[in-house]
Amino acid sequence: MEVVIVVDAAPEVVLKLITDNDELTKWFPVNAILGLKVGDHVEF
Repeated sequence: MEVVIVVDAAPEVVLKLITDNDELTKWFPVNAILGLKVGDHVEF
């Protein structure tokens, strides 16, 4: 499944939103578990 979200914000703001568990869960109604290394997975 592919989801596209357009965010009108500076790249550093968007990076924080998608790499910080607390920020990411503000966008999705469930918990997020992020792997921060290349090849890791994201779970919602």
